[in-house]
Amino acid sequence: MMVPIDVMEQMRGAFRAEAQDLLIELDCALLILERGPGDSSLVHRVFRAIHTIKGSGATAGNLHLARFAHKMEEALTLRAKGDWLSLPN
Repeated sequence: MMVPIDVMEQMRGAFRAEAQDLLIELDCALLILERGPGDSSLVHRVFRAIHTIKGSGATAGNLHLARFAHKMEEALTLRAKGDWLSLPN
């Protein structure tokens, strides 16, 4: 089923607005996490922002971004397990 162009443009506009807020949140959380890498609540904040970017991006037709965000989720999951050395290709 094809989504009408005007609806897709509205979805992309909404995604851009949401993504801007999420990227600010992500940036702040990553900077704080850099100073305190053991804070699991910060890792969770980062994961939530990336997860939302992935889902919203895919919905808005940004499939490359969604795949990239998925790889970031995988890396964060490995980090949470303490297994940085087995990052996926």
